Amino acid sequence: SSFCRFVKFCVYISILTPDYTYIIGEVAKDFFEKFELTLVDFKVEFGYDNETGKILLCDEFSPDTCRLWDKLGHSLDKDVFRNGAGNVEETYSAILKKIQK
Repeated sequence: SSFCRFVKFCVYISILTPDYTYIIGEVAKDFFEKFELTLVDFKVEFGYDNETGKILLCDEFSPDTCRLWDKLGHSLDKDVFRNGAGNVEETYSAILKKIQK
């Protein structure tokens, strides 16, 4: 799926600088905009490879690690659960359906 290809793109970035963090954000924002979703924010975690001295992206990119809103501003992430506004599984399925079109 498109989302899986996007995740693989992010995972394969192995050497990161602040510029790469910005690039990840821009790529993700552009990706989700194609499906009428707004990327509000996201988090990624980095690790340090003792053997190579490189900083690595070692995180997933999913509705658990970002906040997404539809074009009306409704939350489509785990805030739905936090705010008691719906079912997380249904919400995540709705995102998947949007990006699989």
